[in-house]
Amino acid sequence: MPFCRRTHVKIRLTQLIKEGRFRGGSVPYGYRLEKQGRLNKRNHECYEIVVDEKEAEIVKLIFEKYVTEGLGGHRLMRYLLEQGVRNRSGDNFANTTITRILKNITYIGVLRSKDTYSDIFPHLQIIEPSIYDRAQEIMRKRAEKLQHSDVPLNTKGRALLSGLVYCGHCGNKLTLTTSGARHRTEDGKTVPQMRYCCHYKVRHPQSCDGQSGYGTVKLDQIMEHVIHDVFIDIKSVSKAELIGNQQDRIHRDCEVALKQAEKNYHKQQDELSLFKKEIANSIRGESKWGSEILQEMVLESKVRFEQAEQNLASKMDEFENVLAKIEPLQKKYDNISSWADLFMLSSMEAKKMIVSQFIKQIRISRDYLLEIDLNDDYEEFYQYSCGQIESSMQKKLAYQKAPLIGAS
Repeated sequence: MPFCRRTHVKIRLTQLIKEGRFRGGSVPYGYRLEKQGRLNKRNHECYEIVVDEKEAEIVKLIFEKYVTEGLGGHRLMRYLLEQGVRNRSGDNFANTTITRILKNITYIGVLRSKDTYSDIFPHLQIIEPSIYDRAQEIMRKRAEKLQHSDVPLNTKGRALLSGLVYCGHCGNKLTLTTSGARHRTEDGKTVPQMRYCCHYKVRHPQSCDGQSGYGTVKLDQIMEHVIHDVFIDIKSVSKAELIGNQQDRIHRDCEVALKQAEKNYHKQQDELSLFKKEIANSIRGESKWGSEILQEMVLESKVRFEQAEQNLASKMDEFENVLAKIEPLQKKYDNISSWADLFMLSSMEAKKMIVSQFIKQIRISRDYLLEIDLNDDYEEFYQYSCGQIESSMQKKLAYQKAPLIGAS
């Protein structure tokens, strides 16, 4: 009987979750319990889970800082402390609490009980699903510490391109170093002067003919203007034109390949049927072909038919995969469109998050000559996009170098 009771409880909890009802336990930060007139079987008024607007603003702030500026648990904890934000108990937020908030799927309006998930309830949604998904992606990639990831392990420091810059002569990654010199920032602070340094050049001067280092202020300034202008160039092409043209081309190219595969498949199918029919005629003595020759022809035709069948299945999968890539193109365009408006005005942390998503690697050679590799997603985006954008990017790199080489 205890087993039956546990089963009944589990079923009831599942029903509550799917109905959007509070199942008991602690209420997540950002929500509160409130009576709204619903009565249970005992005629008692039940509590409903609702959004607490004041706490919800803090939840939104945590997700925004994490997704747009890359602030981790410890930095978010310090940030909230500096802003005077406290938890329900009046204490400082612990970094573990912040991590739990970032992982909690309830904030997109989904209630959960173990392996049971509800649909999205709009009245419980605090965070957009796309923002929540991006937060989970950042956590996963930081945990895996992937090379060339589009998520920086941290966004600390004043160097925009840390971890992305390589020597264009020897291929080694440049590291940040400080010299004895100091310079004054725009806010009046005196800070050490930093450089992207090629330690391989320092240790093996005869093996690398590049510079030993490049000023961070100068290189970051060049890249800020290059990236911003590229974003503007992309945004100048209308979304309908860019996505629509590519969608039409993708459909056209895939449909041609698919129709050719279907035509070949039916041809091989007809040929195989013909040979099989001829074998029956041979058995009755009505065929001009010998049975051995026909058997051999059938086997060869069967191989060609199976190959045509596999090719058709492959083309159908390829067609579906390509169609599935069209929707992400729209999201990438929207990303670049928003980056174009915000990039130059963003904080250093936000700029680093944007650059890490857009750029895989920068190779710098003497006199600040640059080669830029885009992250795979946006490299693919450029392959889909019209050629004028890519050529515009190359022109912009060449144009932006000259006036900014002498920047301090």
